[in-house]
Amino acid sequence: LMIRRPPRSTQGVSSAASDVYKRQDVKQELLSLMQASDLIGETGLDYYRNLSSKENQIKNFEFHINIAEDLNKPLIIHCRDSFSDVFDILSNRNLNNPIILHSWTGGNKWTKKFVELGVYFSISGIITYDTAHDLQAAVTKIPTDKLLLETDVPYLAPQPFKGKRNNPTYIKYTGAKVAELIDLTPNELSKITITNTNKVMNRENNE
Repeated sequence: LMIRRPPRSTQGVSSAASDVYKRQDVKQELLSLMQASDLIGETGLDYYRNLSSKENQIKNFEFHINIAEDLNKPLIIHCRDSFSDVFDILSNRNLNNPIILHSWTGGNKWTKKFVELGVYFSISGIITYDTAHDLQAAVTKIPTDKLLLETDVPYLAPQPFKGKRNNPTYIKYTGAKVAELIDLTPNELSKITITNTNKVMNRENNE
């Protein structure tokens, strides 16, 4: 008899589509989806592409923060060229639900500051790139009980597949690089990140 864990889901309006959340029909449908989901997001601020105004991005971000807090669900945050504003917004809240910084790219300065907030740092294939010196140094500053790994499929394929379509199985390359940087074996890191993921999802390790 094989018992399958029910699929996990997350719901949210990204920073790129922040303008649509103001529509009442969208907001009501989104609230319904969020109540049925396991996590909220991804949401956040993206000042690199600026596909929505900063004002609307911030309002959309705060809307998601409020919902995640009310539902006591993990919140997935996109943070690109917006470290200061994301940090200030989170610093002004007393959040007890898990906060996940998706595909973290911050250097030493911002990693140290966000560590103080007790958030989780999700590391993608970017960590394997030859140009990711700041991120590679910053990962060593993250407490191991706050480390997560992600694929961001179909994007951000790790070396040696950079520039190609990503695949979930490539997570082993990301894990191997992080393990190397923090002086662990890939198996040790795997156990740690599985434990951290289960903690975020409020489930037992053997689930």
